[in-house]
Amino acid sequence: FCLMCMGGNINPKNPAHINPYLKYKAGWAKSAINITPGLSVTIQAETNQFFIHRKASAPTEYYIIENRSNSGRDAALPGSGLVIWHIDELGNNQYEHMNSLYHYECSVVQADGRNDLEYSSYPYGDATDLFGAGINDHFGETTNPSSKWWDGTPSGLNIKEIGSIGTMMTFKAAEQDVS
Repeated sequence: FCLMCMGGNINPKNPAHINPYLKYKAGWAKSAINITPGLSVTIQAETNQFFIHRKASAPTEYYIIENRSNSGRDAALPGSGLVIWHIDELGNNQYEHMNSLYHYECSVVQADGRNDLEYSSYPYGDATDLFGAGINDHFGETTNPSSKWWDGTPSGLNIKEIGSIGTMMTFKAAEQDVS
């Protein structure tokens, strides 16, 4: 789901977008809005609009949420929906173990919880990797996958009511995880 990974190999003539972490660090983000409890969001694909939830005790770890749709630059993506990226600037993209000690700097939180991008012989992803109504419409501390930080502590991030997949998507940030 990123040009810098397999996104350039799916369709070399129309490679996928760069992930929002790199866009954010490069200053290309149109907006980067902090996720706060009670926030109700409508997010459009292909706008460089991102939503961020940071770890207060370690600002190098955070989640970034964006909407990706099988159109335009992303026409060859294997799926559409909300992409939730787990960022740890102190991580290492050589570590695909996905545990507290050995994890990526930037990884897709796969809505189906299978980590196929790391462990499958077909590392391009699939339609169930992204969040949306009918796939996985909730991301919190008690869901699979979980919104906990890499060290296992609660993140406080609870995204619910993720809407239908499309170029415009909605979600709500809840006060607490009530799966």
